Amino acid sequence: MENVKGYKATDRSVSCIGYQFIPGVWHKYYGEISVCITGFHYCKRAIDILDNYPKRSRFWIVDVRGESIYNYDKTKAVCQEIRLAKELSWQQLLTLIHKESDREMLIKTKKAISGNLKHCLLCNTNLYGVDLHEANLQGINLQRTNLQEACLSKTNLCNANLYKAGLYMADLYKANLSNANLQEGYMVRANLQSACLQHANLQEACLKRAILYKASMYNVNLYNADLRMADLRKADLRWASMCGANLYKADLRDAQLCLAPMEIIPGSLPTRDVNLFGANLREANLRGVNLSHTDLREADLRGADLRDAYLQGATTEGALF
Repeated sequence: MENVKGYKATDRSVSCIGYQFIPGVWHKYYGEISVCITGFHYCKRAIDILDNYPKRSRFWIVDVRGESIYNYDKTKAVCQEIRLAKELSWQQLLTLIHKESDREMLIKTKKAISGNLKHCLLCNTNLYGVDLHEANLQGINLQRTNLQEACLSKTNLCNANLYKAGLYMADLYKANLSNANLQEGYMVRANLQSACLQHANLQEACLKRAILYKASMYNVNLYNADLRMADLRKADLRWASMCGANLYKADLRDAQLCLAPMEIIPGSLPTRDVNLFGANLREANLRGVNLSHTDLREADLRGADLRDAYLQGATTEGALF
C-alpha cells in the first residue's frame, strides 16, 4: 500500500494528547476512526498546521497509510497508521508553506505566523508577500530574509536585525524601525512613508526610488547608502550621517537637514562627499550642513536655506540657487 505524505505537530516530548510517539516507528490505531475523536490526526498541507496545533510545537513530515477521513474543509484528517518521518524546523515549515501556497493563502495566515515570529530565528527565510500588518516583531532576527512585497505597515521592528534583508516594494508605512540594523538591505521602491528610522543603521543599503515622505530619520546612518530618485520630502534627516551617500535626483523638498553649528561638533563631516546630482532641494533647510566635496550639479536649491553651510570643494555646475 502506497504511503501518503502529511504534516503533524507534537509537544516538546513528542507526544500528542497524551499519546507518546517514537520518530521513525509506525503507530497503528485499532478501532473505528473519527475526526477530532479517535485515530491519529494530521494535515495534508503544511499551512494547516498553524491553525490546528498549538504554537511552539514540534513539526513533522509524516507517512500515513490505511484509511483516512477528512473534516468538512479538508484542513485536518484522521488515519489508522502514522509514522513521524522527519522533523521540520520553523524555517523549513515556512519554506514549505510558501511553496505550496499562493499569496492570498499567506495573507490569511497572518495571525498564526506573526504569533510565532517573535520567538523564532528567521534568518534566510522566504516570506515573500506575507502580511504582518501591525505585528510586534521587536528585536527579531530577519537577517537575509526575503520580505519582497511584504505588508509591514505599522509593524514594530524596533531593534530588529534586517542585515541584507530583501524588502523590494515592501510596505513599511508608519513602521517602527528605530535602532534597526538595515545594513546592505535591498529596499528598492519600498514604501517607508511616515516610518520611524531614528538611529537606524542603513549603511550601504539600497533605497533607490524608495518613498520616505515624512519619514523620521533623526541620527540615521546612511553611509554609502543608495538613495537615487528617492522621495525624501519633509523627511527628518537632522544629524543624519550621509557620508558617501548617493542622492542622485532625490527629492528633498522641505526635508529637515539642519545640524548644530560646526564649531559645536568639530571635525564632523555628516554629509561630506554626498552625490546630490540633480537632487530637488528647493526650499530645503540646509542651514549649517557640511556639504564639502558634495556633487550638487544640476541640483535645484532655489529658496533653500544655506546659511552657515559648508560648501568648500562642492561641485555646483548647473545648479539653481
